[in-house]
Amino acid sequence: MAPMTFKSDQAMHKNKLQEYAQKSGLPLPVYTTDNGGFDHKPKFQSTVLVDGMEYRSERSFSRIIFAENDVAKIALECIKKNMKIAESCSIHMQEPKISKSILYEFAIKSRTEVPTYRTNCAEEAEPVFVSTCTFNGKSYTSEIAGSKKMAEQFAARKAIQSLLENRPDHTSATQYGGMLGDSNQRKRRNEVNYSGVKRFLREKNFKQTIPQVMVEEGEEISYETVTTTLRRAVHFFAALQADDGHWPAEIAGPLFFLPPLVMCVYITGHLNSVFPPEYCKEIFRYIYCHQSFGSQEWDTGFAIQALLASDLTNEITETLMKGHHFIKESQCCLLFSLMPPEVVGDKMEDIQFFDAVNIILSLQSKNGGLPAWELAGSSKWLEVEWKNVTRLCNTVRVLTVNGEYPGPTITVYEGDNVQIKVNNRGPDNTTIHWHGVKQLRTGWADGPAYVTQCPITQGNSYTYKFTVTAQRGTLWWHAHYSWQRATVHGAFIIKPRKPYPFPARIREEIPIILGEWWNGPVQAIEDYMKLTGDGPNSSNAYTFNGLPGSLYPCSNKDTFVQKVEGGQTYMLRIINAALNQELFFTVENHTMTVVEVDATYTKPFTTTAIMITPGQTTTVLLATDQKPGSTGMFVMAARPYLTSLFPFDNSTSIGFLKYKASGTLKLKPQTPSLGYIPSSLPKMEDTVFATKFTDNLRSLGTTEYPCNVPKQIDKRVITTISLNLQDCPKNKTCKGLYGKIFSASMNNISFVRPKMSILECHYKNLSNSGIDNNFPEKPPNAFDYTGVDALSENMNSEFGTKILAVPYGTKLEIVLQDTGFMNLENHPIHIHGHNFYIVGTGLGNFNPAKDPANYNLVDPPERNTVGVPMGGWAALRINADNPGVWFIHCHLEEHTSWGLAMGLMVKSGSKPSQCMLPLPDDFPSC
Repeated sequence: MAPMTFKSDQAMHKNKLQEYAQKSGLPLPVYTTDNGGFDHKPKFQSTVLVDGMEYRSERSFSRIIFAENDVAKIALECIKKNMKIAESCSIHMQEPKISKSILYEFAIKSRTEVPTYRTNCAEEAEPVFVSTCTFNGKSYTSEIAGSKKMAEQFAARKAIQSLLENRPDHTSATQYGGMLGDSNQRKRRNEVNYSGVKRFLREKNFKQTIPQVMVEEGEEISYETVTTTLRRAVHFFAALQADDGHWPAEIAGPLFFLPPLVMCVYITGHLNSVFPPEYCKEIFRYIYCHQSFGSQEWDTGFAIQALLASDLTNEITETLMKGHHFIKESQCCLLFSLMPPEVVGDKMEDIQFFDAVNIILSLQSKNGGLPAWELAGSSKWLEVEWKNVTRLCNTVRVLTVNGEYPGPTITVYEGDNVQIKVNNRGPDNTTIHWHGVKQLRTGWADGPAYVTQCPITQGNSYTYKFTVTAQRGTLWWHAHYSWQRATVHGAFIIKPRKPYPFPARIREEIPIILGEWWNGPVQAIEDYMKLTGDGPNSSNAYTFNGLPGSLYPCSNKDTFVQKVEGGQTYMLRIINAALNQELFFTVENHTMTVVEVDATYTKPFTTTAIMITPGQTTTVLLATDQKPGSTGMFVMAARPYLTSLFPFDNSTSIGFLKYKASGTLKLKPQTPSLGYIPSSLPKMEDTVFATKFTDNLRSLGTTEYPCNVPKQIDKRVITTISLNLQDCPKNKTCKGLYGKIFSASMNNISFVRPKMSILECHYKNLSNSGIDNNFPEKPPNAFDYTGVDALSENMNSEFGTKILAVPYGTKLEIVLQDTGFMNLENHPIHIHGHNFYIVGTGLGNFNPAKDPANYNLVDPPERNTVGVPMGGWAALRINADNPGVWFIHCHLEEHTSWGLAMGLMVKSGSKPSQCMLPLPDDFPSC
């Protein structure tokens, strides 16, 4: 960095003061400068000694030269006016800056009433202040000062001088002076005074009602533990606020900085990425042992920012109001736009606003943020790269993200602006899809290759930018190119800004990703399908968080074990990342309460197992209320829900729920052994259970979380979902059924991805792209869809890139109709860019004249992926209010490869807020 240069007038007053001393025959001025801030954000204050008089500036600066020049200016003004005492040129005989603190501490130690101050302002050429301190039945009036704060300090100093001069005869000067604080005590003024804190809290009638939490040795830090610590700290910290809105130095100490820092880093979702686990534990242990902290004079703005970040406005409104007033009066910083109107009060005057903006700009880092908050705007990085992974005694080179399989869990907060840079270090193209994120106006970040973007080519990167709007709960991310999502996937958790709408106290939140494993390269399977027209090989195992479990060969060490405590409630965030299989899931001897699906709250209901299709997420609460045996282990199990005649992986994956030992529970050391399948796991063909489970799902439908299902519709589209057999082209050998090619279609259109992204073609209004906006709104021929002879009919489909286009704001109904071609099957259909309401399902053929009469328009479940019943139909209603082009497809990867997909185009509306955001600068090109 180049050395700092100064303009000639920046040291003008310092030069003039030196010239005055030389002309008067006085010693040269002596400057003393202290840093009251930090190395990265200094706050220099200077004093200068001239002709035996010491002058001090109460202003702070980021450079020493500025501080010294400022105090020189003050000294010159005081010399010119021949003023002896004023705030701007105070004689520091008794360190008046801390006199109030000393007097307050004396009152606490001597068990007398704390001093009170009455300060008056006189408007003269410049405003001056005089303060009267009332203490122990006497009043002490200050000299005039340039601010209310300094006047009160002068009054407190007079009180201290009087106390020292009139101490009781039996008390030595040393003893009495010790109570008032000697120089060594004043040097320790940043230490926490616990008696002062307690007295302060007693006066405010504060009672801590939130119980303490403790992180035991060897115990992992849970979300619930941290949340309780946060709420406890926020309430305690709010109680330490003075009546005028700031946090007084009397109860301040070095502990202040740590808790708000941790609050902020935790709330922004970066705690684990900033602090290693061992540091996290020590931080929270430290807060637990020292839950008492205050603020230095510069901390009020930071304190309010930390309290705002905790999102407990309804609990600490009065604290925020007082803090806002103090900040507004003292012009510390600009926080007001973050507060609701009932807290903010009157609008800030323009001149104050400009001053605050200038302060912020002066602190701005090279990245555009403020150093203390740089983490909140930092980008996440995902590196797609090769890694050798061993499962079932087979080592396979697979694509991973950041070297992890499954990939890292990404945690954000409702309302966050998210930026995630994806670097492609793999051998092929790639994209990432944020499954279930609505991507309001940001279709560029949705991810499906050749639909909303061109792929990220080898060695290049792309930053996905989007805002998480009105969503909270369990979602996931995965590759959306070829079959890469077999190993390129992870959880995407959206933390709510409000408390959960269920009363249970959550001990810990546990993501469980159900997947599939192949003992060979997955890409080779798709390549074989394309080459021969045949179906795929089935997987070799199902997995819990990438681990197959002890029922598979060579897998005892590759078994998922989740440790829990008895008598607690855990949140299981269950994700089906399998490529081609719906799954049942259960936990032995435990009942689960379903509270959310696809990041939308549901009416809670209990169940012993769940059915979950690929693409879906289900969040359940699990109470650890069982009495374990000597091992403390309960089996978790997952196996397929079978609705197809195609070959499949007929196996079961297990993990273990392991209770921790307690005072009454002594466990034997145990490693996962062969295990067994619990009786609560449904049979593979248990359609009755699967139907009952999905029928129990209902939207929460409260005032806070309403069910906004369209009661009336503008358009109904009926589309068949079919598996097909295409005639084998001439001069080619095909290995599908009857020597043909397997394919799939919607309304007899087998989807073909173009060579350029559909969204970009739409945005640029390219007419020669080969994309057709006339997707048929009903089947081309009506027939007995579910009763057709499975193999005797002509099942050739058309190929093309056809899109259903609707105006912005359309209330759209899409009826998905299964067909009996090839075989009846449960199809998980995923719609990008929108949630939908499943207003009706049924078996057989949909009847538009009768079936809508039985729709649930009160509390239908809201999802992004629906399992269309085997041999039946599902009716979805959508508020088409997200402009762009959105992929609709089956989430069985083999079916998508065969063409079971379509596009939904929502045209832009008339307002800017109803139009897509501009094309990103780093958008990949084809």
